[in-house]
Amino acid sequence: MDRTAFFVFFWFVLGTAASAQTDTFYIETNQHTFSLRLNYVHPWQQIQVMHPVDGSVASLVNNRDYTTIEPVVSNSVGIGGTWRNVAVNFIVPLEPRRDDPPSTFMDVRLNLSGRRYFLQGYYGKFEGLYNYTLPPCDLCGYLPFEPESSFKRMGGQMFWVFNSNEYTLNATRKYSERQKHSAGSPLVMAEVMRWNLNANVFSADTAGLFPYFGSLASTGASVFSGYAYTLVYRRFFLDPILFVGTGLRHMAEEGEATTTRYWDIPVNAVFRLHGGYNGKRYYTGFHWINRFDLLHAKAAKLNFADSYLMFFVGYKFSLKDSRSPWLTPEPFQ
Repeated sequence: MDRTAFFVFFWFVLGTAASAQTDTFYIETNQHTFSLRLNYVHPWQQIQVMHPVDGSVASLVNNRDYTTIEPVVSNSVGIGGTWRNVAVNFIVPLEPRRDDPPSTFMDVRLNLSGRRYFLQGYYGKFEGLYNYTLPPCDLCGYLPFEPESSFKRMGGQMFWVFNSNEYTLNATRKYSERQKHSAGSPLVMAEVMRWNLNANVFSADTAGLFPYFGSLASTGASVFSGYAYTLVYRRFFLDPILFVGTGLRHMAEEGEATTTRYWDIPVNAVFRLHGGYNGKRYYTGFHWINRFDLLHAKAAKLNFADSYLMFFVGYKFSLKDSRSPWLTPEPFQ
């Protein structure tokens, strides 16, 4: 997409969002100018490489052959804030799980929202991964902690709300608005993402461990459809969201001496649950995000399981009208 097309698309999105209407029976807008909050996060991620049943001794005897890669981070803390329609969150690890060597972890998310859309950019990385190879045997099983292994990802998401006059993502994601009565909406999410896995993945056999790949990179885009519904009791709310989608990804496997490139069509599913209390000054709540991606490597299936549980408490510093005319339209009359 060239520069001219990008700006045309950008202003089309903003113009469409600004033309949306708000039913004030359902949504209370412009609660504050800015806010700060403290976050406690429990991230969990698991990458599972399912090797094919190819007639080898290990495959025939055990009927499965897979490698599980995961970081060792259990507790993380961070700080977040909003300024009008912009929000940012920064997360770092607090302590490692058990007595194992810790994985380093960082997660940064930047949000920009209007009446009908919600944009999110993110960057995250795990450095230092544990590698478990199954089936267990004397030569395979538990592999040592790999301090040089890593998993990094970055990308962007755009959520589009169809019933934006009655339902708002801003009330459950940023607390910059308040959902006054229960309402729901169909949603569409478009995503671009790039991730890179650097880890020694092996295929296990009774004769030993054979290298499968040392680096796997993926770049692509996906489109999701879903539905959200916010249940409201006074200032308390619960907001479940379910997405399913697919897309197109370019994969690159790097082995000891060769690099294999190919295209893949993944299957994606996301379940999100937001809940909390949205007061005039104070707010608190949780975000629980679960994502599952199924991809196909050249000779194996890859299952990506990603869970993200966040608890937070925040304070709104100003209740002044912070209306931005091109992002937050006049209420519906």
